[in-house]
Amino acid sequence: MNKYKQKHSDFYQKFLLSVSANTRQGDAAMSFMKGDVILMTLFYVLSGAFVEQIDGQDYSVTYASNNICGLRGSFVDIPCTYSYPSGHQIIEAFWHLKQGRVDLSQDSRYQGRVEYLGDKRNNCSLRIKNLSNRYTREQYRFRFITDDSQGKYSGSEVSLTLTDLHVSVRPEPVKKGNEVTLTCSTTCSLSNNPTYIWYRNSQPLSYSHITSSNTLSIPTFNVRVDAGYYSCALRGHEGHPSPSVCVLSCWSVTYTPQSICALKGSSVELHSYYTYPRDQTIMKTLWFITWPHNREPDDLIDDDNYQGRVTYTGDNKNSHTLSISNLTVNDSNKYRFRVISQEGEMVAGSDLHLSVTELQVVMSPVTVKEGDNVTLTCNTTCSLSNNPTYIWYRNSQPVYDLHNTDNQLAIDSVCTKDAGKYSCAVKRHEIHSSPAITLSVRYAPRNTSASVRPSGEPVEGSSVTLTCSSDANPPAHYTWYKMLNDRSSQAGLSQNHSFTNINSEQSGLYYCVAENEIGNDTSSVVQINVTYAPRNTSASVSPSVDIEEGSSVTLTCSSDANPPVHNYTWYRGRHGSESIWLAQGWSYSITNISAEHSGLYYCKAENNLGASKSNGTFLDVFYSPRMTSASLSPSDDLHHEGNSVTLTCSSDANPPVHTYTWYRKTGDGTVLLGTERMPNLTLHLVSGVDGLYHCEAQNKVGSNNSTAVRIFLPDSGLRSTILFSALGAILAVILLLVIVIVCWRQVTTETYF
Repeated sequence: MNKYKQKHSDFYQKFLLSVSANTRQGDAAMSFMKGDVILMTLFYVLSGAFVEQIDGQDYSVTYASNNICGLRGSFVDIPCTYSYPSGHQIIEAFWHLKQGRVDLSQDSRYQGRVEYLGDKRNNCSLRIKNLSNRYTREQYRFRFITDDSQGKYSGSEVSLTLTDLHVSVRPEPVKKGNEVTLTCSTTCSLSNNPTYIWYRNSQPLSYSHITSSNTLSIPTFNVRVDAGYYSCALRGHEGHPSPSVCVLSCWSVTYTPQSICALKGSSVELHSYYTYPRDQTIMKTLWFITWPHNREPDDLIDDDNYQGRVTYTGDNKNSHTLSISNLTVNDSNKYRFRVISQEGEMVAGSDLHLSVTELQVVMSPVTVKEGDNVTLTCNTTCSLSNNPTYIWYRNSQPVYDLHNTDNQLAIDSVCTKDAGKYSCAVKRHEIHSSPAITLSVRYAPRNTSASVRPSGEPVEGSSVTLTCSSDANPPAHYTWYKMLNDRSSQAGLSQNHSFTNINSEQSGLYYCVAENEIGNDTSSVVQINVTYAPRNTSASVSPSVDIEEGSSVTLTCSSDANPPVHNYTWYRGRHGSESIWLAQGWSYSITNISAEHSGLYYCKAENNLGASKSNGTFLDVFYSPRMTSASLSPSDDLHHEGNSVTLTCSSDANPPVHTYTWYRKTGDGTVLLGTERMPNLTLHLVSGVDGLYHCEAQNKVGSNNSTAVRIFLPDSGLRSTILFSALGAILAVILLLVIVIVCWRQVTTETYF
């Protein structure tokens, strides 16, 4: 609206400048321009026409008036038009209150009481029905939205004023022969140039008395013809006439109350009170609904639709009561009471409105979550008479533990125990309760639990199902997680998560999360422990390298199994023969190991699901060289100078000998001849090479010396002499040792005895 105000403010200022300029041309011109200014101002203020430019294009809403006068209890029309740039379409058009932009047709206070009369293209006229004082406290605006993102516009405010019709009589008092004027007055100016209708004794006067004027003139008052009760109404609003005014001698019919709201299935009484001139004698009283043209109305007691349900009671003087039982919705109607005198005079009262309603429970808010405040309203299409007391039921049982006032049941901080089917009834009409409405309390998941089927420990290859359960409204959707060392990994997105052909990698701790739009809840943890026969069975040796003869060795069997292996068995395999059982146990130890322990070893692991064998592990025992010997080739006893001989060193060793060392013994001592990686030593026989030769074999464990071999050159006399001398000496020493041993044994024997 700021753009509108600015635009028209600029226009108004320019217009005043134009007026000022014309002042020089004379007072007549000035007077003319002032008139134009006044007319222009009145047009914008009174017509309710507001034009706004949005992106250079005109948008407007125009009302016939910004102040509308309506008849209380009836309806009122608010004429309205609107415009927008061509080439655009209306997306949405609606009326709303000044405070807020809720479509009036969606507002609970106006539901069923507003009607859009326009075409929602250019005509935006609105009708508001059943007018009451509460509607005068609001201001109304029309709003439309086009397919242009900037094309949104609301008109100015329209105020509503209500009035009743009142008949005044002049002169007062009225006398026979007077000229009498009756005026139908209102407290505000009714819109749309209303047409007035006049009644005498509740009967419409002739067509000549229907006039656009609000006055009725009787030039010469005739008591017999013109006396009676007068009232007025508006065409189109005949159901809301003014109160009757008595002019001289009167017939009258009044109702107490004038409108009644009753419950379907119940009974109702319609009370009338009537007066008549003293010179009249009442002959007949009746009730009717419609008055056909050119004939008397039918007595209601003779109507087939009311047979057996209608009774009359009265004293034929001033009061009469119509009783209708077992009311139906079709009984909602306008009822009239008629009095006929013996003198031929008759009068009919105005309409008595009977509305028959059913009870209907309305819940606010419609969607409820735990902790919300909820109000249930026992609604009717009309206001029940006699200040009824309402009774509430939950699941067909009376509700005593909740607060209720009038026709409302308030539930503060609603919980699940409040859920159920609610209905209402009126005291003393309990059999005519409303249809039940379901209060469904929405709440976040709770009592979430996880379970495994089948229970127990599954065997690898079988099928397992995880099931998540939760109490939630609306129902929860589920997510499964598997717990890892430092985090959780998503495992599934359904309430039931199944494993077919399960394996050990799927063992672990699982939990589920139940979630709906209200919140979420996490279950406790369940475990899946997949069992399987031993596998990946292996045998290991400690120490794993350089096992030397005489040391200790431990063989260890390991296996992946669930449940754990309950029996380990050790075997030794020999080439070309069956395996030999050694022992049972997780480990097998050998102390003071020897070369004979070398070989292939394996173990077997067993649990209640099966068994598995390891691959063979070779046990290789290291020992130092032994049985070392030296040999000579050729092996003749006599060798001759100029020939060659080969000395060969042999030894049993593990690992194999890596160094051979040769020595020659002479009379002066032992001489190192050399160290070789090969076991052979070749000599060229020359003078001085004869003698005793031996070898030393060495590996990483140790060494061993061979016995000596002799190389003899026979053509050397000196050597022979020396040799024989040496042999003689050796024999002498041996003989001496034998004598000593024999003597020692004899001494020992004598001592024993």
